Amino acid sequence: MAKGIPFLIKKRDIYYLQKRVPKKLIPTIGREFVRLSLRTKDKATAIRTAGPILAALERDWHYQLFAIPVGTNVIDHFGSNDIGEPTLTEAAASYIEMKGKAGVFARGSKMFENTNWIANTTRGTNDYIHCSHLIYLYDKHLNKFVARWLNDESRRFDNAHALTELIQWVWRSRIRIGEPITLYLPAPRMRGILVDWLEGLDSKGFGEMSLAA
Repeated sequence: MAKGIPFLIKKRDIYYLQKRVPKKLIPTIGREFVRLSLRTKDKATAIRTAGPILAALERDWHYQLFAIPVGTNVIDHFGSNDIGEPTLTEAAASYIEMKGKAGVFARGSKMFENTNWIANTTRGTNDYIHCSHLIYLYDKHLNKFVARWLNDESRRFDNAHALTELIQWVWRSRIRIGEPITLYLPAPRMRGILVDWLEGLDSKGFGEMSLAA
């Protein structure tokens, strides 16, 4: 592996992209690793070339892992308890496996000390009413198959869905009892959506006014 660069290896002075296949897809893909020659001896060129390939691989694998089967009723699919949806812990483990390297968000890191990890789908609980500092790590988008079924794939509808999910999540904190909170949104889109809603700037669609400023 090239020093400091995950998924990059060097053999006979040529750089290769090597990425572990998610365990559930090994029977389908037929191997544990994907290895592709980047056809260059230059490290900077290899990094630039590997980026789009990695993104394409992860999109394809994510689709295979979580896509709704063809011919399946969307409502039945999401309402069923037998579709094998991963728990938050399983999803995090899958993400780390796909990325190939555990970072500050890995279990056992200091990020877990005195910290509550809450799924963005958390509803109807007062268990976190004491929380004063929140970090929302999601850049929430509506499942494209659900949007298609609802016959609205517009950005405005997608942003409005993201806003409702964000508000529900934030409402688990002490803001529900009138206490101030500190909220960090690392995703520029989510920040824009929230700021526009708070300021009433939704004439161009939630998030578009702030992102354009």
